Amino acid sequence: RSKPMSLAMAAAAEKKQAAKRSEEHRRKIAMAVRAKWKDPEYRSKVTKSMHSAAKERQQPNAEAISRARDEITLEKRKQLRESAMALVQKAGATVSKLEDQVERLSGQPALQLRAQAALDHARGVLKKAQQPPRTLGTRSRTRPLASLLTHPKGSPLTRV
Repeated sequence: RSKPMSLAMAAAAEKKQAAKRSEEHRRKIAMAVRAKWKDPEYRSKVTKSMHSAAKERQQPNAEAISRARDEITLEKRKQLRESAMALVQKAGATVSKLEDQVERLSGQPALQLRAQAALDHARGVLKKAQQPPRTLGTRSRTRPLASLLTHPKGSPLTRV
């Protein structure tokens, strides 16, 4: 909560506002700035610093970018490979859990059918994940997890 302002605080806040500059004061400031820019040392110093600041903002050259991208790509590939292996291990556990669920739902045919569809989908994903990347296609080689995450009819796993 904010406290109400006292009269003394309100008066102090009004005093903090900048006073308006007179025409004479503005003229003096403009003359001082013009005099500074007439000085060759000041002009060269400022233009050099402006030029160097512009250089710093320029984009790095393409070779440096591609080298950095290659280094990142190698690291990223290793990380993706490790995460894909972890997903394959988790998928195996998921398949066994779904098998148990299908067995438990034997008395409810509608739910068992949905669980069986989810189990079939999980087995397909696991089989696809265990294939080497060359057999999966171009998209899967460039984005290893993309093929595992997409399903043409929507994932039955989300419906169980």
